[in-house]
This record gives sequence, structure tokens and C-alpha cells, in this order.
Amino acid sequence: MSTNLFFVYGTLKAGRGNNRILGDSTLLGKSLTCNYYTLLNLGCPGAIIDANGKQILGEVYEVTSKEVVQSLDRLENNGNFYTRVLRPVELVESDEVLSAWIYELTSRDFGYLGYCPINKEFNAYEWK
Repeated sequence: MSTNLFFVYGTLKAGRGNNRILGDSTLLGKSLTCNYYTLLNLGCPGAIIDANGKQILGEVYEVTSKEVVQSLDRLENNGNFYTRVLRPVELVESDEVLSAWIYELTSRDFGYLGYCPINKEFNAYEWK
């Protein structure tokens, strides 16, 4: 399988419960989405592209295992709850822009508890 980069912003981040699914994937570092989003609190975060929103602060992982990608798609219910799309992201440490997969909500119609908090340093959404 060719290398894939994944931008994660919720329960898949380092130290979170689902991070184990990433297995031996390599953390490249903190990153910001180049696109703007509304980040909804559904009990877990859900990103919806929104030109009037904010960037999301998350992490980029290099995933080289087809099995890990399949596990990620199952976790995120790819194509139903979330859809995996390729988007530009910027590594915080180097300002390098990369293309990475991100899981975006397919709809606002799932019901939500509110919006995710803002990281004041980056003026970006960050799931805590």
C-alpha cells in the first residue's frame, strides 16, 4: 500500500482512547487545516467545511498499513457518518503544506451538543 497521511482531530489524537488504532503509524506533528470548518461537539468532534468557520488544530500521521486504513474507515463509519476526503493541512513546526485525509461529517442533522473549544494560541478549534 502506498503511504497515506491522515489528519486527526479527536479521539485518534495521541493520548486519546482510539489512538491505538493507528498502530505503528508515525506522528508527523501538530498541524492546522488549511480549510475552515465548524467543529461540532457530538460527544466526539465532527468537522463540517465552513468558509466562515475556523481552522482545526490536530495531528498528522503517516499510515502505511492497509489494515489500519480499513480500521479507521470502520471507526469513522466512512461514507455514512463521516466521509474521508483529501485536504491540505499545514505542519505547525515547519509550515509545510501536505495533502492528508480528514474525516468530515456528512451532515449537520445528527444533533450536537454545541461547538468545540477554541485554542487561543492558534485561534483554531481544538478538541480537548
